[in-house]
Amino acid sequence: MKRNAKLRLLVIYILFILVFTTSCSGEKLSAVVVDHDQFSENVGMADAPTEIQGTGLGFVKPEHRDIPPFERPQTEEINIGKYEDLSIYLILLNNSEKEITFLVTVLLDYQQINFSLDGKEGILHEVDVPPSTELELPMNIDVAGEGVHDLQVVAFEDPYNKTLQMDYRMNIHGYVASRRTVIVKGKNENPVRKIKVIEADNPPQGQGTSFGFPLLFAKSPSGDTPSHPSQRQLYVDQAKAGETYSFQLWLSNHGRNEAVDLALIPFMDYKQVKLRSQDMFQEVLVVHLEPNEEAILDAEIKLPENPGVHEMQFVYLYDPYKSILHDEVFSPFVFGSPRVAIDVYSKRD
Repeated sequence: MKRNAKLRLLVIYILFILVFTTSCSGEKLSAVVVDHDQFSENVGMADAPTEIQGTGLGFVKPEHRDIPPFERPQTEEINIGKYEDLSIYLILLNNSEKEITFLVTVLLDYQQINFSLDGKEGILHEVDVPPSTELELPMNIDVAGEGVHDLQVVAFEDPYNKTLQMDYRMNIHGYVASRRTVIVKGKNENPVRKIKVIEADNPPQGQGTSFGFPLLFAKSPSGDTPSHPSQRQLYVDQAKAGETYSFQLWLSNHGRNEAVDLALIPFMDYKQVKLRSQDMFQEVLVVHLEPNEEAILDAEIKLPENPGVHEMQFVYLYDPYKSILHDEVFSPFVFGSPRVAIDVYSKRD
């Protein structure tokens, strides 16, 4: 009996070591996703409205679910009590002819956080939406601290597509559906966070450029007279595992007659990461651009240790901590950059 007991303890110990080793590997941690392969009875499913094409994302308060979609009250600013969480329904729309997989995540005050979707907790939630379907999923977010909060819910479409084809990678919006809203908790109407704003110091329409999308990437320049980023646009690249990857951000306010503050949030494999720029490591970078001004910023990001194709993408929006409801922002939308594929190879190769 004692021998059998010792054997059982040895087996348990070995299993513990295997589980611990697997859970602590970088590859395993980076792959943690909550899978919504089944929905609860609280999830609503309906035909996608014909007025909206493609994919989309929105919010509806629980008490407004029975109101027709285009008659519902606004959700651009939501007030909650001092001791309340945000409880709302997330709308995921797929008005296409094929099933689409989304990875859903939440940014609260420009930090990616854990949240509950249809009763499951996690940072990234995988949801498959059937063709021509609109889902309503109950969502709960812990909003800590009285004051004004910025909230963005982001759905990364087709997240497991590792193609290196340029026509896929050059999609200017990066297969992102997203919405933003302001959460006012309690009676305090001051923003809960102050974010440093960087002043752009590049000339208007740098080097005669007549077109500029708000955010594009460029490979790092080489030589004594580097070309403009428009000549070095970055969509696919190769790099060594675990290295510091250098590139440039090309930001533009071309064709606009008003100044903007552009907030950039970097992601690697759909997880928020720190970006080094302007001699600072930041999880959100805010750049002020005057009318027709552009900024070209050197940037660095740490690559994963595991080989394979990794996804670098930014989510960006205008005028953080300004009111959408009262038209204080240049644009009320949240945007996705092109999704750059970095083919990472082993250090031994």
